[in-house]
Amino acid sequence: MIEKTGQSAESEKPALGTETSLSSEPRPVGLSVEGNVEKNAHSAVESMTSSGKDRADRAQDERPSHKRWSKGPMRRLYDLVYTRLIEPLVLSRNPPWFDARGVALGLVVGFGVPMGGHCLGLGLLRLLMRFNFVVAIGVAAVVNPLNIVPLYYGYYCLGSVMLGKTMTLDRDVFEKLMNPILDKSHFWEAIRAFLELGADIVGRWMVAAVIVATILGIAGYVLTLRIQRNRCKTAAKKMGIRYDEFLARLETNATQAAALTAATSRRTESTK
Repeated sequence: MIEKTGQSAESEKPALGTETSLSSEPRPVGLSVEGNVEKNAHSAVESMTSSGKDRADRAQDERPSHKRWSKGPMRRLYDLVYTRLIEPLVLSRNPPWFDARGVALGLVVGFGVPMGGHCLGLGLLRLLMRFNFVVAIGVAAVVNPLNIVPLYYGYYCLGSVMLGKTMTLDRDVFEKLMNPILDKSHFWEAIRAFLELGADIVGRWMVAAVIVATILGIAGYVLTLRIQRNRCKTAAKKMGIRYDEFLARLETNATQAAALTAATSRRTESTK
């Protein structure tokens, strides 16, 4: 009788890998599971995670070999976007606002903070509010050394129009001015080199950056919130509970994850 019970319990264990998640916050250890509804909720979220992985794997395998970009820049770009943005959202067990806020802040910092200060800006914001930090970092990485010159020159042109000033720099001259910034390896050096462009250029840049970052941040929040809400509604429907009840469970999970992260950080600092 004891052996049968042990075998039954062993068979009910989830398969290896189903607990793996790339959400921005670590999952709380020891989170209690009570009742059949809680088990159904857990199973529904797990099914969303596994189904998302299966769809991605099938899409990867079914792609023609000549379109896989195995060693090219397009393949690297696809992997970067998928692992840093799409996958954390698909596998997320956070409330919709948590992910939407991460996308919005990532866009605001990426397009509104000079190159080199993205991580610092998001790190400071994380001390003030809760958001999906992994997604925010991935979104902010959209602005990178590959596109910074055309983007910032567009800022210069837009800022000139908004301020009613004449554009005295062409694209080639502006690119030469930006080269010292791209050559810096430390973020403080990059920011200082950017400020050395002069008050006239930086002023035009700031006007355009505020406009673009605000518009993209609002649009990113609204779009991500809608996508993640639909995703949560689908999960709630699968488990047979109300949408607001499912959100309450996600809120509890996010709160406990944040507390666990804070406790881990304090222990890490105390051991240094």
